[in-house]
Parts: sequence; structure tokens; C-alpha cells
Amino acid sequence: MRNILGSVLFVLLISTAASASNLAQITINNENVTFINHTYDPSDGNWIVLSGGESVRIPEIDFVYSGVSSKNYMKNGKNISIVSPASYEVRYPFLTHQMYTDPSSVSAVFNGSTDLAGKNIDIYLTKTSPTGLRNIASNIIDGNTTPFRNLLNSAINKSFNQALNSNGDKNIDFGVLRAGDYVAIVMLNESNPNNFTVLSSTTFQVLEYTSHITTPARVRQGEDIEVKIDLISPQVENYTYGAFLIHEDSYKGILHLRSNGSKAGTNLSIDGEFLVDGFKIAGKGLNKVNKSTIQKIAEGFIGANNGSVLLKTTASENTTLSLTTEDLKVGRYILNAGVWSNKRGERLVGFSQEIIEITPPEPPCATSTINGYKFNDTNRNKNFDHDEVGLADWKIKLVGFDTCSGTMVNIGTNTNEKGYFEFREVTQGIYVLMEISEKGWIPTTRPAQKIIVPSTSTSITKDFGNTKKTSHTRSGLD
Repeated sequence: MRNILGSVLFVLLISTAASASNLAQITINNENVTFINHTYDPSDGNWIVLSGGESVRIPEIDFVYSGVSSKNYMKNGKNISIVSPASYEVRYPFLTHQMYTDPSSVSAVFNGSTDLAGKNIDIYLTKTSPTGLRNIASNIIDGNTTPFRNLLNSAINKSFNQALNSNGDKNIDFGVLRAGDYVAIVMLNESNPNNFTVLSSTTFQVLEYTSHITTPARVRQGEDIEVKIDLISPQVENYTYGAFLIHEDSYKGILHLRSNGSKAGTNLSIDGEFLVDGFKIAGKGLNKVNKSTIQKIAEGFIGANNGSVLLKTTASENTTLSLTTEDLKVGRYILNAGVWSNKRGERLVGFSQEIIEITPPEPPCATSTINGYKFNDTNRNKNFDHDEVGLADWKIKLVGFDTCSGTMVNIGTNTNEKGYFEFREVTQGIYVLMEISEKGWIPTTRPAQKIIVPSTSTSITKDFGNTKKTSHTRSGLD
């Protein structure tokens, strides 16, 4: 699963490519690579704002850098110098990002700072992945800018010497794009070919397929959420389906980049879960990343009781994932559903998002008791008088419909030595309480009695009178 981690965390890491362009300068012999910082202002902070496609909600991300302010070293015969702030923090100012499906028209605006007004820029649109960008950064730290130059030279869309307006902004039209992983890069137009000044960058994806989620908008705590994910007209192959349910209060994170100036001492984490450690994905390397690695990172980011994660691989254009809610708190959740191709480099090919509300569990139904006596009604007055005795071991039945659980009830019990019977924990419903007649006895009360059990707890008493049958006795029901 070589590229699936970058895809799984794509929505979480949208701001990585942009906010990672903090103020830093890398000098390699006579080459200079400079990254201009961002601000919190979305309209004046050197941000690329995409348009078109579909807006999806992304987590609120704070990017924090901590490390050395300068580093000088030799690598592959080259003098390398890195200068950056010892600490840096910026909040990605957007809560949505654009997702596209094949084919899509993609446009953007570069909202530069007013300090850039009137300057000229170069705009590049390249096809690569987040892991491809990581490899380029790794090479630059090693003093090798060739992969970065190749990335720019192979861009599918290039616009050179474009003038920024009086606000430092520029409208960008990338045209109609087919499926793929893209990186948009805005650079200062330089007269010196050995100077690279990156003003901003952002990643986005054009997905192969449209996907849909079918799931309830509201469930009670403790009920499972059945998530049906459909790909529309995909190729027949194996796909990995993933569902990521996250409480909206936890839909945020701190993306922390730490570095001592070396690759081995550089790591990127989100809320303590390592995404890159020693310039290796998840600290393992791409060849060792699997579904359990991805699930562990996602669950660590979400936190206990704040969401649920499930991944499933199947050779089907749709599947259903069942997410448990028993340990989740009530509230609104963001459901992100992704589909990855296991055939084409395990890239994301479908994505959809829904909002689900988990409500408090159904309050337990109140229970009532139904009891009474089966007695020998010697005077046939239908009352259990003090001088009359109960009849032991007579069968009493309770049948009806439990409106609380929506189930039918058919239960029975026998009277004790005093003729007493009892049905406990009977919930709201409509029932018939009946005695089972025995040979030689006739009823003096109705042998089947209707009982309505209310929604509140109560105790209901019903007695059954019988008398010995003789040649002169008739039913006490006359």
C-alpha cells in the first residue's frame, strides 16, 4: 500500500503544502531556494484559493514549526545552508477545500500580500503526489535541486512573468483537467535561474469517479451506522473503501514539524501521531505502510470517543461499512468516505462527505407489574374474600403487543401455593391476561381480561375466581 497513506490523510493535510511554505531559505553553493511565509489573512496572506468542483469541509489546522534557526553542512560535495525561524506558527484560514471529478474545470486566485503588488510571478501546475513533494524536499536538503527543476519543467500548465495587481493578487485558470494528483506552485519571477522563490503552493486531486454515500442523517447512540458507498461506473478491480467518522468538535488538529536540520531528525506529526518520521512515511517507509498503519494514525488523530474508522477491501463498485457508536459521544459528526484503487498506485479515486448526528439513546421503557390471585370463589361473588383460599399451580398467560419494543408477547406462569401470580417488567402495550381452565372448575370472573399497560410504571392487579363444578352449578358469569 505504497501511496495510500498520503491519500487517506489528503483531506487532513490539505494545508500542509500551503502552510509548510513558511519563511525559510536554503542555499546550495550558488543556488537559493526561498519559501515566503503566510499570514492568517485569507485575502492577503499569500494563499492559493481554488474554485470550481465541490467544496468539502476540512479540519481546522494549526501548523507549528520548531527547530534550529540555522544549519550549515556539507553533502555530496556541496555547501548547504538553511536559515529559518526557530519557531513559526500559522493557522490555515480556510475550513473548506475543493475536490474535483474527471473531467473538471479548475481555476484559482493567488491572494498575495500587498507587498507583492506589481511584481511578476510564474505559475506552475504539476502532476505529482504529496509523497512526491516529500521526495523533492528530501533531495533539496541533500543539496540536489534537480528533482525540483524537473517538476517545474514537466508542469502541464505554465504561465510566466504574470503581473500581480495593486493588491498583490492574480486570477488563474488551469483549464479542464483529467484525473490525477496536482500541485499548483506560484513563484516569484526571477532573472537569475539559480534563484527559486516560492510564494505559495497547494495540492488538489481530480478523482476518477463520482461517489455517493447512503447513510442515515441521524442515529441514536448505541446504534450502528450503516454506510453504503457507491462508485459510479468504475472499472472492475479491487478497491479499498474507508469511512472516517469524526465529531465536529474534534475536527481539528495541530500539524507539528520538528527538525534539527537533518533528515533523520525531521518529523511531521498531527496531534502526536507521526505522519513523517526521519523523512519516512509514518516512520516506516512507503513499502511498510498498510491498512493497520493508516487506521492507527487516523484513530490517534480523532481521539477516543470522538469518532470511528473502518477500512475494507473488496472487488466491487460498492460496499457497506458498519460503524459502531456505542462509545461515541452525542453530537454532529463529519463522515468522510474515500475509495482507493488497489491497482493504480493505490490513489484516491472517489470521495464524498456527509453530516451525521448522533442523538441520545432512547430512554429505557418504564416497566410495570401485573399480578393477582387465582382463588376458589365458593360464594361466587367474584371477590376474593377473607375466608376463601387461593388455587395453587394454575397456569396464567399474558399475550399481546409490546409497543415499546414493537414485539409480540406470549408468556406464562403458574400460581404459587397461595394462588398468587406475577408478571414483572412488563412494558407499555396492550395485553390479554388469561387463565387456563381446568376440568371440574368453572370461572366466576372473566377468564380473559384486557389490560392496557401505560408508559409510566404502575402495578396492575387482576384476580381470577373459579368454583367447583357440580350438577347444580352454572358459570358465575351470568
